[in-house]
Amino acid sequence: MKRIQLWCVLCSGILIGFLSGAMVTNAYSDAIKFNFDQVVGQLGETKITRGDLAQAAITKDAGRQPLGLDLLSGELQEQVLVNEAARLANVTVTADEVDQRIQETFTFAQSAMTRKRLEAVPRQNLEKQLRLVLLVEKMTGLAVTPEEARQFYAKHPDVFSAPPMAKLICIDTLNIDTATKAYNRLKNGEDTSADASTLSKMYSTCEVLNHHKGVAEWASPSSMSPQVAATVFGNEENPALKPGDYSKVISLKIPDSIDPAKSRTGYLIIYVDDIHPAHTPKFDEVRTAATYFCRAAKFSDVAKLWFAKQAQTIGQNWQQITDLRDPLAPLKTMPISAQRYQTAPEPMQ
Repeated sequence: MKRIQLWCVLCSGILIGFLSGAMVTNAYSDAIKFNFDQVVGQLGETKITRGDLAQAAITKDAGRQPLGLDLLSGELQEQVLVNEAARLANVTVTADEVDQRIQETFTFAQSAMTRKRLEAVPRQNLEKQLRLVLLVEKMTGLAVTPEEARQFYAKHPDVFSAPPMAKLICIDTLNIDTATKAYNRLKNGEDTSADASTLSKMYSTCEVLNHHKGVAEWASPSSMSPQVAATVFGNEENPALKPGDYSKVISLKIPDSIDPAKSRTGYLIIYVDDIHPAHTPKFDEVRTAATYFCRAAKFSDVAKLWFAKQAQTIGQNWQQITDLRDPLAPLKTMPISAQRYQTAPEPMQ
């Protein structure tokens, strides 16, 4: 699948945008002793203590998220709104339901980058976020019919299409004479995958390639430089390589991460060990995935309307403190504005 990362973000719904918090809070002070059982935010019977705020704060990225009161009136307020609405509606989510959604989230996160980001999220945080998503889904009656899943598949075939993939053996060197020697040896009969691996072990400058005898993982065009992708998969000017084919010596600029002026020229020969062509599965093959992504897309719109309605009703009773430095600060009623939900939040990057 390609472009799965966007839809994996959607799978956690609009709440992932809502559930963005802070790293630190100015609730801490060496000069003041705080009671971490102090209620700093409340909606109905659902409360946030100073300890809850501190715990939420230390799990966030301070470089990307708002601080202090913004965390209280942002992420934590959203959590309380969902939990209080669920309490009033007597709606619950089981641990098994959360585990199943987590499993689905990882199953359909085909992008390696997306999977790494998910793995970096503490398990308890992921459980909390997806539990809130499930609660909103239940309270809104969100469901996906087979026909809706089929329509989603038809409208977004690129979500389900597998790009072409190539298994490569690479010979990489900084010396043009060495590269030419390796190419001539391939040309003169050492043109099997075993030969290419042997030559990579002999000549490759890159330690990783040298150690693995030039064998690279399966790669798609998007994971390669444009020049290499055009060489392997072809373009309007050059035909694609087939299994058993190898390229001529390719000249590549190797940028210096510290000083661009010190960029070097590298030389690469690519041997194609195997190719998997692009493939678009039939709907029946991806029915479950189509249902998953369709539900995520529907949730984005449904959740906005649901949050706006809750803000206009129970959200009018939201109370919070206005000074985190004051350990005795009283709660003040600060109605939640429904206008904040009229525009969807930016997806988490």
